[in-house]
Amino acid sequence: MSVTERPRGRPREFDPQRALATIKEQFVEHGYHATTLSHLTAATGLYKGSLYAAFGDKHELFLAVLRYTSAETLSRLEETLASAPGPLEGVRAYVRGQAVCVADLTANGRGCLVANTTLELLPGDDEVKAVVRTHQRKMIDRLAAVVDLAKGAGELTSARPSQVIARYVFTVVEGLWQIARIDPDPDTLADVVEAALDGLR
Repeated sequence: MSVTERPRGRPREFDPQRALATIKEQFVEHGYHATTLSHLTAATGLYKGSLYAAFGDKHELFLAVLRYTSAETLSRLEETLASAPGPLEGVRAYVRGQAVCVADLTANGRGCLVANTTLELLPGDDEVKAVVRTHQRKMIDRLAAVVDLAKGAGELTSARPSQVIARYVFTVVEGLWQIARIDPDPDTLADVVEAALDGLR
């Protein structure tokens, strides 16, 4: 799908997904409130009318970016799980991979848009809350399904419900982003991850 922009009577097409990826970087760098229309138009090369015609106002655009980010995150999780030799190893690879990603991004002054948004806009924005809640549910449900497979394969013997274990894993990953705001040291994050993974038995 492409959206046609017509600045000064001259047609130009842009890819909405590429635009969302570019806009996401602005919200990650500046936060929701501090991101201005000038930031968005300068980054994308698009006019205000084109952005709003394609996505709606700033808030609707932000919701679209959140949904885009959620889909991107779920896709990366699927790739990690698919490339692992077994379900439990998939979970371990996901958590370890997140620690590396967190250390790299936070050391360069960046962060996770969903985690940042939760701190900046919640509570108080019900539409954002609904998107974040859906994202968390999808991530936890997917991890719970993998935990079920790990139990079936005898890789996990815990009697705790799979949903509880999945929430634990998800919470560990989200916590890494908060720790790394102060100390993005890779060894520190790796120690936290390995301690957490020791609980998956």
